[in-house]
Amino acid sequence: PMIQCREECSKRWEEKWSRKYPGRSWGIDSNCLKTKRRKIAYHGREEWIHMKSGKGIEIGACDMPIQFEHLEMDYLDKSKEDVVLCFGSKNKRVTIVDDASTLGSIPSNSYDLVVAAHVLEHQDNVIQTLLAWLRVSRSLVYFIVPDICEMRSGDQYRLITKPTHFFEEFFQNNSKQNYQQHLQEAAIGAAYFNFSGHALPFAIDGCLDAQPKLLDNIVQNNLARYPLAAHLHTFTFFSLHQLLHRLQQFSPTFDILRIDIVQGDNIFLHDEIRVLLRKKFLFHHHSSAKLRDFFLKKTQHLHTVERKTPRS
Repeated sequence: PMIQCREECSKRWEEKWSRKYPGRSWGIDSNCLKTKRRKIAYHGREEWIHMKSGKGIEIGACDMPIQFEHLEMDYLDKSKEDVVLCFGSKNKRVTIVDDASTLGSIPSNSYDLVVAAHVLEHQDNVIQTLLAWLRVSRSLVYFIVPDICEMRSGDQYRLITKPTHFFEEFFQNNSKQNYQQHLQEAAIGAAYFNFSGHALPFAIDGCLDAQPKLLDNIVQNNLARYPLAAHLHTFTFFSLHQLLHRLQQFSPTFDILRIDIVQGDNIFLHDEIRVLLRKKFLFHHHSSAKLRDFFLKKTQHLHTVERKTPRS
């Protein structure tokens, strides 16, 4: 169900439990009903890519990679041996072990296609991650995230992450300091299914009514053990669109070819936002630290220009 007003629900929870609602520091109401956008019918994820040849890499595919018939694919994940929470399965296809947010072992401009389905919401530093994906691509970046407006999990009780928050974490390099607060947010979604697939009856009048102690226990006992299960950030079509347009101001290295909400194909698969980016020219900065310094200098220059520009 679509929650009509997360802001009202979060304030009600704060009044009841005398505690800041998880995500309050950088969250806002998603206004899903006011900004409702038409969804397109479900079709295979591979159908967005029409390349007839080339080399690609899929990040975090687990045991369910997208099938690209004409491409030579590599598969990247955190580990080959450990159980990465992918419906309890091990990833037997891993050819590269690396961090999805940096891709430090991969040279710039290495792949014609970079793919990541339901990976970005698990990353603590979203801008760093997107820049890493753009860096290693020489043509297309294709990624997918859940649509919080039509979630069939506890994420529908969460506030939406403000687009400005992603840039604050990137430029201030403080995503690690925010990590525990993000886990508190993720606990809302985890509590809904109680890590067993069974929804818990903790919503009253469409609002979250879970005790803070329950959320604390989930962070300590579940998410601390399976951190890759945590949805650290949330997105709507419009918040993601704003994020990408703002990123283009800092990094005019890509075009947005397509962004759409795609309807889930069954009761268990929630609606998703699919994004296809095309890289315009090649990166020469390899490390995320160098990229951050480069864009920080550019941001300071933009602010200086804005201050000097007379207003009419």
